Amino acid sequence: MSIDFYLRLDAAQLARLRFEHLESHVDADLSDLAAQARCEGAWLTEGIEGYTEWVDSAHAGYSIGWDWVVQPPTGLLALKAHSIRTNIMLTQPDGSDAGRSRTERHLAELLQTWSWPDIVLNTLKQSSQQLLR
Repeated sequence: MSIDFYLRLDAAQLARLRFEHLESHVDADLSDLAAQARCEGAWLTEGIEGYTEWVDSAHAGYSIGWDWVVQPPTGLLALKAHSIRTNIMLTQPDGSDAGRSRTERHLAELLQTWSWPDIVLNTLKQSSQQLLR
């Protein structure tokens, strides 16, 4: 690990990593619209946001987290723009850093290939069922 706390790897190495879900939660600070909808007895998907965190399955220390938002009217989860948090820094072929922006773009593309929305929704459903017991 370098002094900036990034773990460096190239795109091919990143592609070989496997990540597992660590945690997901709904943000406690829902928008005023969602809070108002709850008070009126309706639950609108607009304004529901949360976050999720994933770690590499080999436990080598790689971590990716991001914020998600529910897309009305489908109720599907989507990656919230510019919300990726990670300790990964991609490197270029010459070994230099690709930069935070390029790394985040690459990670956003990678996340599009994962079935993370289903896993997050299932986790949230299980959490809410446990609270109701």
